Amino acid sequence: MPEPKRRAAQRRAPFRAGRGARLARVAALAAALCAPAAPLMAQVLEPVVSGYVTVASDYRHRGLSESSGEPSIQFGADYQHASGFFAGAWAARIDYAHPAHESSTRFKVGYYVGVSKRIARWSWTATAVRYTYPGLAYDYDYNELSATAGFRDRVFVTAAYIDDFFARDASAFYSEIGTALPLPHGLELGATLGRVTSSASQLEYTHWNVGLSKTFARRLGIDVRYHDGSRYVSNAIATTDADAWVVSASYGFRSR
Repeated sequence: MPEPKRRAAQRRAPFRAGRGARLARVAALAAALCAPAAPLMAQVLEPVVSGYVTVASDYRHRGLSESSGEPSIQFGADYQHASGFFAGAWAARIDYAHPAHESSTRFKVGYYVGVSKRIARWSWTATAVRYTYPGLAYDYDYNELSATAGFRDRVFVTAAYIDDFFARDASAFYSEIGTALPLPHGLELGATLGRVTSSASQLEYTHWNVGLSKTFARRLGIDVRYHDGSRYVSNAIATTDADAWVVSASYGFRSR
């Protein structure tokens, strides 16, 4: 979830137990660049409000650039209950205009609800997201339902259904596998492989990324990530714009 936070990335690295480990999530937020939020998979005893601000050299979601390769700022906040229920919202600056209209949209906004659970070494999250483009001259808004399973906070598998992909009246299915591996000196190596399949075959593509994250002083995260994909897919809002480096910095906060 600009997508509400996402969370390293487009892998969904979860909040791990403990204050310092949770705030280490800021690096994952930077890498994910606002994927649907995953205040994933912590066992919390009391309600928690958390949030983040990210500045990135490009806004990426599901392997797509929605800021035309230009810098983007993203911010969001969410509430997580001890039961595992969470809800929140986020926004990301984008930089696309429809070629047939004078008006353009400068922000993408997402609203989401979900539930997360942890059982031994396994974590599970289900999320419903509404993506909106305020001020856009045509209807590009869409909904997404996703589920993520994680093992030992190291490997994550996600499946998602998108009801209207690329404003083409075509549904899509997104599948993803990602990993987050801790390294010495506070570093983390992350990688993601994702695939979009659609009822409109011309919209199908595969994307991947690999990057390195580091957390400073618990709250600040830096991420450097290389993105690539199987083919060029583009419209007025987004493009695969493959073969690109993205650098991002995030600041995270929480109520306790």
